[in-house]
Amino acid sequence: MNKSYFNSPEAKRARVLDSMVSAAERSNLLQEAGAEHMRRLELADAERLAMEKEEHALRMAIGKSALALLSKMAGEPPPQLSPPPAPPTPTPPPTHEPGSVG
Repeated sequence: MNKSYFNSPEAKRARVLDSMVSAAERSNLLQEAGAEHMRRLELADAERLAMEKEEHALRMAIGKSALALLSKMAGEPPPQLSPPPAPPTPTPPPTHEPGSVG
């Protein structure tokens, strides 16, 4: 490429257009990466909530078994416990479609 073409208005316009396209492509890639990151965070949060519910159920079962065993060892009838309410489930954040604003 010769120097006169490099400094020509056409070449300068082409470089500006290339740079604008590159910026738009980078912006799109960043938006897609951000959307994917949010999807992963939502999945991780859902998995965490499921594990917390399972852990709560296991703790309740262990507690009931321990009380029944202690009562049996003391020669008393096992206590009749009504299960406490499960911990409240937080509402998940609204999901946004990729490419939407907000």
